[in-house]
Amino acid sequence: MIKIIISLIVVLSIGLLIIKNKSKIGSDDACLCTEILVNENFINKKEKMPSVKKCLSSFKNFENAHFECMKSIPLDQHEIKIDSLRSI
Repeated sequence: MIKIIISLIVVLSIGLLIIKNKSKIGSDDACLCTEILVNENFINKKEKMPSVKKCLSSFKNFENAHFECMKSIPLDQHEIKIDSLRSI
């Protein structure tokens, strides 16, 4: 009986975590939200589009979504080596 109760608690906990994480928009989705929030027609029809509501609640506006999008893109800046003999 105790094993069944523990198993039920574990299953319910995992289910709640999945539901909770599914409703959030992550920073990876910020680039998609920039595409949505840049379009005025989408914002005007936000009552019919749940994704627009989620983007607005997560990022508030286009600028915030764009900033998060830019932060999510890895930019590896390699060190520039200048050969002093060739640069003359």
